[in-house]
Amino acid sequence: MNNNTHTAGRMADHFSLKRMMAYLRFYYRMEGRTLLYAVGTIFTIIAVIIFISVITHLSVYRYGYEQLRQMPGFDPMWSAECNCAMFLLLLLAPVAGSMIYGRFSTKSSRIEVLTIPATGTEKLASWMIIYIAGAFVAWFVCLMCVDILRVLLMHILTPYGSQVHVINPSRLLTFNEFVSTEGALRTTKWIVDIYGIALFLEALFAVGSIYLPRYSFVKTSCALMLLNSVIALLLIAGQHLFFGNSPVMSTLHELGPGEMTFSRIVWSGIIWVVVAGLLYWLSYARMKQTEVALKW
Repeated sequence: MNNNTHTAGRMADHFSLKRMMAYLRFYYRMEGRTLLYAVGTIFTIIAVIIFISVITHLSVYRYGYEQLRQMPGFDPMWSAECNCAMFLLLLLAPVAGSMIYGRFSTKSSRIEVLTIPATGTEKLASWMIIYIAGAFVAWFVCLMCVDILRVLLMHILTPYGSQVHVINPSRLLTFNEFVSTEGALRTTKWIVDIYGIALFLEALFAVGSIYLPRYSFVKTSCALMLLNSVIALLLIAGQHLFFGNSPVMSTLHELGPGEMTFSRIVWSGIIWVVVAGLLYWLSYARMKQTEVALKW
């Protein structure tokens, strides 16, 4: 009897795609309205920022027509939209990360989550699908939809319709950086780091949401600001200790940025993924500790 019970327990701990999909559907039914509100908020914020930029760029369409005619298919709004996309990605990542363990904010909701018949791995995988992949898809789709709406309104309401174009998705995903072939490796490294920072921030705020369950976004932000202040003071002290009174930036310029190679880009991406993975493992370990404590 005991052997059968232990065997069933071990089988229940195994990852099951079918069980994960069932939990994913259950979680969406439970939190679907909140998720739709979140997507609507993202769309509204993007629309407000971009349409303010449209108003400030109308003079470009009016007075820069000769320049626009020399670059057919180019729209001066693309640069502003890509800057907006990068800013919102770095803002959305920590917000989404703080929502991964959002159901752990109170004891009653935590018990409700832990008593649902799915393993911790399956639950975390479901949350990561929603708040990592889902947040990225929502970010990209909302940006494209707002851009299409911008083009339609510009065609209807302004005389500059022939100069307005929908942004290329690849240009949006690369933040308008690949406009030429010069410095392609350095530009690629920069783009990899932007997505790496977003992934790192999301994982870091996910850890904060499980260790600091109530008001996790505010608490994690305050903890990061305090940590950054301490690190800045240590760097300043180290600068004076090792380099004397010479400026930090001049010392860095003397060292030089080094030759940019494809291997540096690959290693940079690997480091970001590994660090984010370790942070998610830390949050998962904390979740399992909570689960054991509640069972006992």
